[in-house]
Amino acid sequence: MGKRTITINSISQNVLVTGWRVGWAIADASITKRIRKVHDFLTVGAPTPLQHAAAFALDMPVTYYTDLAAKYLKSRDRLFKMLKSAGFEPSLPKGAYYIIAGTDRLMKEFKVKDDFKFSHKLIQLTKVATVPGTSFYANHKKKEGPRLDSVSVKRKKRLIRLNMA
Repeated sequence: MGKRTITINSISQNVLVTGWRVGWAIADASITKRIRKVHDFLTVGAPTPLQHAAAFALDMPVTYYTDLAAKYLKSRDRLFKMLKSAGFEPSLPKGAYYIIAGTDRLMKEFKVKDDFKFSHKLIQLTKVATVPGTSFYANHKKKEGPRLDSVSVKRKKRLIRLNMA
């Protein structure tokens, strides 16, 4: 099994810098040889300062990560309660740094028909920006997409994403 296993990870969200795209793949040499060849054609490499910062972050004490997890858990629970009390239908994430929330009742109240219009209306009314749920699908006109495949097209247009900070 070890000869066929590829472990892929990245540093971005672990250290609260989601714009970083510093990652790695660990596998048997016969596989990584091909991964490196593909990588050469896709990108030249992460900027040197980010590579040094990633190496530093990987050397941080375990307490950094346990404290960060506790902070995210507290933020998640707080945001989840606030969303419920505001009339959203949030789904409690088990490991993500964002919450997907249903907007059915609020969309009717705001008299909007889709997630993009709802997100714009929410900015106008509250100055809170969200990401429309359909942004997470390859083609939101189809029933299937790369994420949340079991969610119907109609339902996808009634979801938004909110990040925890």
